[in-house]
Amino acid sequence: MFRLVILLSFAVMLMVMFNSKQNEPLQASANHPYIERKSHILKKVDSSFFPRDLKIVALGDSLTSGFGDQSGNTGYITVLDQMLRAQRGVDQTSVKNYAIGGHRSDQLLNELKRSEVQYSLSKADYIIVTIGGNDVISVAQQNIFDLTNAPFAKGNRDYLINLNQIVSKIKEYNPHAQLYFVGIYNPFASLFSGVPEIEQLIDSWNQSTENVLSSYDHTYFIPVADVFKGKEDQYLFHDYIHPNEAGYKQMANRILTYISHYDLTASYVVAEVEEEEDGY
Repeated sequence: MFRLVILLSFAVMLMVMFNSKQNEPLQASANHPYIERKSHILKKVDSSFFPRDLKIVALGDSLTSGFGDQSGNTGYITVLDQMLRAQRGVDQTSVKNYAIGGHRSDQLLNELKRSEVQYSLSKADYIIVTIGGNDVISVAQQNIFDLTNAPFAKGNRDYLINLNQIVSKIKEYNPHAQLYFVGIYNPFASLFSGVPEIEQLIDSWNQSTENVLSSYDHTYFIPVADVFKGKEDQYLFHDYIHPNEAGYKQMANRILTYISHYDLTASYVVAEVEEEEDGY
């Protein structure tokens, strides 16, 4: 009997030792063949194999709020959201759109003081901004009888001061998000068609914006002036200032092209958007 108890006790001890060995975690040695093989395989897996969720925050003026979009959607943001959700590497998307029609750069700077906006920015993967068009229009309206270079030069200086503060504030709330600023196009095309001075003004304004953005990490300028130049009848709303539905589709395609280029973690497919016959 005593011998049986000893044997049973020894058997139990062996079972406990065996189970404890099974529950020990695998040591992640760099030389372990399993770990090496798994790491090698993961490096070869395309990023689209692990779809990710994207948080998008949109800021700015009426171009981002979608004025002129006859479909009833919010302009390029709705189209861009649909394009991103169609990508293999994207699972879900969420969009927070804080754009307000008519906003200038100084008003956007004030918008960044809102706690709701700050919180959304802190969680964003992509931040997309349209601003500056109303700054140009405001200068023109205030100097209607003195449309020389001087008032536009001053307006541009004031705008660039605001732009630097806008970018700095956004970076303060989220230094890691990819930040995209969409350039302006000629808002006076219907009034001053073919006037080279106006085109030079828009080009200079965009170049100054791009120069400021280039000094910040993960911050990119997206030109769109060429999208609309010479195609105002196709891509502008009947006010000849805002894009129409077709124009917003072209903007979304341009934005996705730049995101695809700069986001090295993504492998987005950008399809060519067909041109519309007319703008109505």
